[in-house]
Amino acid sequence: MKLIVAIIQPEKLEAVQAAINESEACLVSVSQVASGMARKGSYRGGGIRVPLPRLRLEIVVVNEMLVRQTVEAIACAASASDLSRLGNGDILVMQLDEYVRIPNGQCDQWPG
Repeated sequence: MKLIVAIIQPEKLEAVQAAINESEACLVSVSQVASGMARKGSYRGGGIRVPLPRLRLEIVVVNEMLVRQTVEAIACAASASDLSRLGNGDILVMQLDEYVRIPNGQCDQWPG
């Protein structure tokens, strides 16, 4: 089992979700994160750095044969049409050693 973490631009979320739904991956969570990338702006005549908004997607891939296909689908869906633009995102692939569901409040019935 693999865990894929993708940092993408918010406007690419729908395209990435559609690409993930076509594969057998399971989108676990979406959260907003701060980005190290920033664009320059101005406020009252002074220069400021405005952080670029980013989303963090956590995707579980059970069948390891589908990892490369899922990563490529995310990369294609999340890429910007302007390839010279910085900060399109990142994709991390990690080994997921164990997956445990939290029991529904009845710990004495936990199999083990």
